[in-house]
Amino acid sequence: MSQNSLTTRSIIIIGSGIIGLSVLCRLIEDIEKKKSTSICYKIHVVTRIDKKILSLKGDLDNVIFDQDLASVYAGAHQRPFPTEYASGNEKLTYQRRESLYTKETFDYFLNKLKNSKEWSYDDYETTIKFCRGYDLIDSSIEAYKNLNDGYNSNNLVNFTEQDKTLSELVVPSCIQEKLDIISSYDTYVVNTPRFMRFLYRSCCEKSDAISNIDLQFHFNHNVNFMEDVVSISSTPKPVIINCSGKGELLWNSSNDSVVTSYFPIRGQTLLVSVPNTPKYQKFAENTITYQNGSKWSFVIQRPIPKKNKNFKKRLYFIIGGTKQTDCYDKNISDADINYVLNNAKEIFSNLFTDGDWILERVNVGFRPGSKVGSVVNLEHKASFHLKTYYPIINCYGFGGYGVECSFGAANHVMMLLNRAFREANL
Repeated sequence: MSQNSLTTRSIIIIGSGIIGLSVLCRLIEDIEKKKSTSICYKIHVVTRIDKKILSLKGDLDNVIFDQDLASVYAGAHQRPFPTEYASGNEKLTYQRRESLYTKETFDYFLNKLKNSKEWSYDDYETTIKFCRGYDLIDSSIEAYKNLNDGYNSNNLVNFTEQDKTLSELVVPSCIQEKLDIISSYDTYVVNTPRFMRFLYRSCCEKSDAISNIDLQFHFNHNVNFMEDVVSISSTPKPVIINCSGKGELLWNSSNDSVVTSYFPIRGQTLLVSVPNTPKYQKFAENTITYQNGSKWSFVIQRPIPKKNKNFKKRLYFIIGGTKQTDCYDKNISDADINYVLNNAKEIFSNLFTDGDWILERVNVGFRPGSKVGSVVNLEHKASFHLKTYYPIINCYGFGGYGVECSFGAANHVMMLLNRAFREANL
């Protein structure tokens, strides 16, 4: 087939956090399945992060990341949330949509780890580990008590209401007896910096093997306005996918009256390690979240790959419980360290006995909050000096749910992308 008979589709993804990389992964998978030789895909990923974050080898836990890059500071696990039926349909709309994303992401991970050799290959370990999740809720609100959408067996695998099987060696019985709710479900934990590296390398290698994909990353690239990225494309009408996290990018300088919905949610977490012994392995079998009003505490295993020098020697956990909205303080807070530690030592006391534990690292990161919930939609922006319009697919504002919504949201983006191509006659 001659070069002139090819249709070229240009796609520009802004952002290479967990959402941007998930969208890229699903895009490459969709192109591979279509096996069309008449369409050439030019894919550009524009990101302000440095290449070393995604390509670095060795011990990632010692790397200092940009604190605004929420993905690398994620816990991360799937922890469900009930849909709230209040104040009209606003919460119902985005919370119900996000709960569907989390289920799709869970199913996607499970399918990949069972059926894809690439995802289980030693050199590219995803660090995704399936386990049991527990919610320990004191003074629960009605949404939890009523098992609203997103918090029941329709959305969660093996959901168990009032589960009494949690070992008292993990959470003492004196704590469990005071709780309104102890629910459990199948879930997963994942080491997000390593998973992002896996996705990056997987996407690069897979795209290299597909003849009609040309993938380019543009690192250390600050985007001031979305219109600026149009010049990267070799085609006159690229589709732009906004996975910038905050989502506060304006189309051009004439949009200065647009009000952003973004607000930061500061989180300070601690990475701790303990010896890999039967006593502490009980904590690695679960991921647990405790809540009592504004008081939260969670413990999430941070899996390490088999090639790590401490594999089978030490277990790593993220512990936390801070959620400070509209806070821009990037400094480590000693008060927050004490708050997180004191709560964890009360709820998960056996993790801190015998002086075995080591505080490996203190993390301060900012979740991309949104006043309107996550935004996943298709819109069009006009360029008056170029006398045309551009399809924009938004996928941002997931707050603390980026990892668990990632591939479900990416599936939604793929549907919107096909619609964008049709509307643009591409």
